[in-house]
This record gives sequence, C-alpha cells and structure tokens, in this order.
Amino acid sequence: MKRFTKGLVALITAATIGTCGYSTCSGPDLEMKEGYSDLDKSMKQEVSIPFVEKFDVRDNRMKPVSADELHQELSGFMSLRNNKDREKYGILLFLQAGFKESDISRQRVNSDYNNIIVEKKGKSDKTIVIGAHIDRVSQGKGIIDNASGSTLVTNLAQAIRGEDTKYTYRFVLFTLEESGLIGSRNYVKRMTKDDKDRFAYMINADCVGVEHTVIYANISNDGLESTLAKIGEQRGFVFRKENLSPWYGVDSLSFRRAGLPSGSLATTNYEDKIHKPSDTIDKIDKKELAKTYQLMLDLLFVTERSKL
Repeated sequence: MKRFTKGLVALITAATIGTCGYSTCSGPDLEMKEGYSDLDKSMKQEVSIPFVEKFDVRDNRMKPVSADELHQELSGFMSLRNNKDREKYGILLFLQAGFKESDISRQRVNSDYNNIIVEKKGKSDKTIVIGAHIDRVSQGKGIIDNASGSTLVTNLAQAIRGEDTKYTYRFVLFTLEESGLIGSRNYVKRMTKDDKDRFAYMINADCVGVEHTVIYANISNDGLESTLAKIGEQRGFVFRKENLSPWYGVDSLSFRRAGLPSGSLATTNYEDKIHKPSDTIDKIDKKELAKTYQLMLDLLFVTERSKL
C-alpha cells in the first residue's frame, strides 16, 4: 500500500513501452505527478465484465492450500533483508508452486528491480491478471504490506497450474509499488493494443489477512465488486465495501487509469500497522488470510464459467 503525501513530486527511473512488449528492456524516465487526489472523484469504470450471474462456489473443484500452508510461506518473508531478497523469494514461491524457471519472466523495471511474472496459458488468449506488490518500505518486515498479497498470488498460481483453463492467467508480483506504483505503471505502459484487446480484468491484493476482506468500491469495477460479494455470501464470509483514501495508492490504479477493468482487495483494520516496525507476522490472522485466498480462487472459478 503506497501512501502519498501532498506535494510529492518524483522523477522515477523506469522502463517504458517500446518494441520489447512484456520482455526485459529499459528506457527513459517516467514522471510521477503530484499526489493521487483524483481518487476522491469515486471514478467508476464503464467497461462491464460479463460474469455469469448464476453460480455455486461449492462446485469449485480447484484444490486450495490450507491456512497453515499459507502462513508458513508468509513466515519466510520475516528473514528477508531487502527488496532484492523479496524478489528472489517470490521466484522461489513460484518454483515451489510447481512452475519451472523457464515459466518465470523477469520484466525489468530499472537497473535493480523487476516485476516477476508467471503465465498460465488457456484455450483462449483472453487474459486475467492477478497481482500484488512484493516490495516493502524500510520499516518493519512488510508482512501485511504486502507479503500477504504476494503469498496469495503465488498460491493462486499453484491452484490453477494443473487445470485445463478456458482463459489465460498472468500472475504478477509488482516491484516498487511503495515508490509510486512504478512496477504496475511500467507493466501497463508496455501493453500493446493487442494486449489490451485481449485483457479481461485485473484483481489486486494489497494488505490482506488482518481482519475481514474488503474491496475498494470507489476504484473497483462494478462487476468484480458484485461477483465477489455473491461469492462471500455463498461462503458465509464477511465481505465489506470501503473507499480507498485519496492519498493512498494501489497497483490496480495503474490499470484503471488506462481504462482497463480492475479491482483491489484489502483487509479491515490495517492502517495503523503498516509502514512501521509493527508490520510483522503476528498481526496476520491466518484464517482470515485463507478466506481472502478462497474468495480469489472462487473468482477464478466463476471466471472460467463466464463468457468474457
């Protein structure tokens, strides 16, 4: 979760779109404009995601990992010294999920950091992006913000890896979110017209697993919001809708600003725990983390039954 302060202006060294597409490349600087106050306009995307309206999540046969397994992988972030180590650990989690080195792409963002991407091909090239940022600020261990979301992304990839899917899924661990959504902004900048034509939606997980699952209603697609609410109701989970503050930023906004359907999940009661030494694993409720994971897994189940 990126917090912006009023008057913040930065020049960010980052890769931009060229002939490289999604591959490793570099380019000129991107300028980050002052603040993100356009959030308070409660922008709603007009693009509708045609999710199937009738479904029963009890029919979901994708095998989830347990709450204990999620918590164990999350605990691995506690010993990591810096964001380069976190990037390496993200790659390790994808390898543990059953992917090969050749399945894992490193999308260069600057000379030091990369977005980590795994793609699961489907019958169609219509693409869903499941993302979370893996970097942290210097204070604390960055467990809530955002090892929690990163762990969900790698385990969702594991759950769907062996499935015969209708759609193509991209699992992305974004870098440098805390420096101004740099990784996700670069990802979107590199998307070609064909990439955008094939794009279905993006779902983001940032600061999850403390208490109940939240969707940021003021920056999330209506179709995602209503479908996740139905899933939560069927599962008997508490699922809340809240608005993201104008001075916070999440990676789904990079997609939203490009007119691409997106949404972001979080948790209740996390704001006073992040960006400080208290952001440690003892603040995570592993049962609540597992509920958010199940919601996202069920979203993929519903997606597979929809005509996108």
